[in-house]
Amino acid sequence: MPAGRTRAVVWLSAAALAAAIAIGVWRIPVQAHDAIDEIVAGHQSPGVWASFTSTIGSTSYFRPLRFAESKALMDLSGGRYQLAFKAFHLAFVVAAFALFVDALAVQTAVDAVAALFALTVFVGLHTFAGFVREGFPINHFVQMAVYVLAAIRLSRSRPRVAVDVAALGVLTVAVLTLESGVLVWVALAVGRLVGRRGVSDRALAGATALLGVYLVV
Repeated sequence: MPAGRTRAVVWLSAAALAAAIAIGVWRIPVQAHDAIDEIVAGHQSPGVWASFTSTIGSTSYFRPLRFAESKALMDLSGGRYQLAFKAFHLAFVVAAFALFVDALAVQTAVDAVAALFALTVFVGLHTFAGFVREGFPINHFVQMAVYVLAAIRLSRSRPRVAVDVAALGVLTVAVLTLESGVLVWVALAVGRLVGRRGVSDRALAGATALLGVYLVV
């Protein structure tokens, strides 16, 4: 089977799985029972920057971008919160599937069989349902998966300044959103260790410095 057709089979299978998951996620109401304070704070906040800065040093967690994202979606939604939050959520679900398949680098029929098995494991794990379900107004667990997969993709890219800047940007956004964002640095570092040269040594050094600043803060 030609490589293009082989990849198409895997991509179509991933698209079908992503569509099925997306339909289920869309039908789940926006979770409020353990996030009502965040939703109310978003309504009362004067703006996105205020939401970003107001939580720094005032909560047990350092997640300023998480609150800024919620406020931005509220402002952009025009009151249609279900549409705004779900569209944002589903965009990351689709991105997770796309980056996952891209990372498999399918070329042959054997690769395709292995990729289909990998997709089955990815979706079939008992933890997957909780991973994609609503966690707050925004599902940040899926976001972290996308950022880690994006870091892997950048490591495999052709070396250039734009890739280095993107790698630093992804790490910054990830760690300011959720603590597990530090896994982006792990993905970048492991990429260098296994010989991938998409992200330069200088960028990796910068990422390490950013991680150090984050841990201090």
